[in-house]
Amino acid sequence: MRKVVISGLVVVIITTLLIIIFQGEPNSEEVQDADLHNEDEGASEEDEESKLVDFEYDPSDFMIRAYRPLMRSDIFEEDGEGCYEVDEVIERGDCFLEVINDHLSFDLNYDQTQFYFPIQQERDDWEDVFYFEVGDEGDLVDLELLDYAEEYEDEFAGPQDDLARGKETLMAYWYVFSSVIPNEFRPTLERVYWLDAQEQQLLAIYRPPDDSEILSLVLSQYVGDYDTPVKVILIHEFGHYLTLNSSEIDYSNGLYEDDPSLCEEYLTVYGCAKEDSYMNQFVGLFWSDLLEEYEAIDWSEESDDYREFFEKNENHFFNTYQGTAPEEDIAESFAFFVFLDSDRVETGDRVKYDKVSFFYQFDELVELRTEILENFYNLSLEDGNRY
Repeated sequence: MRKVVISGLVVVIITTLLIIIFQGEPNSEEVQDADLHNEDEGASEEDEESKLVDFEYDPSDFMIRAYRPLMRSDIFEEDGEGCYEVDEVIERGDCFLEVINDHLSFDLNYDQTQFYFPIQQERDDWEDVFYFEVGDEGDLVDLELLDYAEEYEDEFAGPQDDLARGKETLMAYWYVFSSVIPNEFRPTLERVYWLDAQEQQLLAIYRPPDDSEILSLVLSQYVGDYDTPVKVILIHEFGHYLTLNSSEIDYSNGLYEDDPSLCEEYLTVYGCAKEDSYMNQFVGLFWSDLLEEYEAIDWSEESDDYREFFEKNENHFFNTYQGTAPEEDIAESFAFFVFLDSDRVETGDRVKYDKVSFFYQFDELVELRTEILENFYNLSLEDGNRY
């Protein structure tokens, strides 16, 4: 049985969810054995077929019944229609953001009171239950039950079987995620996992142990139904994918873990950042003077090292979690980039606003920001829900 490896300082509580980057081996050897593309000679055709569950995925079947349905939809539609008439990309994004702010509830994280993030160690009591494969068009195409699925029990299942709620929850979250994030921006996000994390509420990005070239989205059984504030966490997690995927990072299968000196750029939790990657440029601008002090932090609960580090550099961060790692800093800054009005960013006079401004230099990300906000508007209008 392999242990769950939590690499780096990658956990935070936001709107009752933990967001986390998984690296390496999320739990047991069964994950590798259950891969749809596994060519293990010891696995029989009968065994492989017994784990693959046929199903047809129709996104309309999983249109989310949000806690708060869209109110004043006529005004919402009218306000959004005006945004389409705005030619300039940034201003059009700000227009949709204003409509979202007026009609769809969400909060950015400004918490500067929490300084200890406890899940920073190996967790050998977490188990993957099943996962969906993501098809070329961004839909869910195959359901793979892992060995642990046979013993998994869902205390919230009610009259359903123990796997049903997990399937529906994953599909519902994926419905929103895949509807707002264009498919071309997530080509190697190829799986969506359901995880038994005991009593932890987790929404995460991690790299499966059997394929270092892909990243996956994972939710745990204590995650509730989708609600509109979760949009900020989804975009934060996409920020991880955007900055840690294989086009940005050289994974090299543990090469840099064995000899970190081989990485001439910033060494992330997944591998060596490529020279022109978003991550490497971001760290060069905002962390070059902080890394030595940061790497010396004692992260134990009894230590005040991180509190002192944060208070010394408070102008660099909107919240305490943002400073726990450069990987978290760039993902959180990306979430603020999407959900903070550009005028407010431009007039902000602290380093944390400079980090948000960082993304505006990339035309593809400016276009993406506007498209994400427009997609939240369109999806909410079409379904009558406050996404």
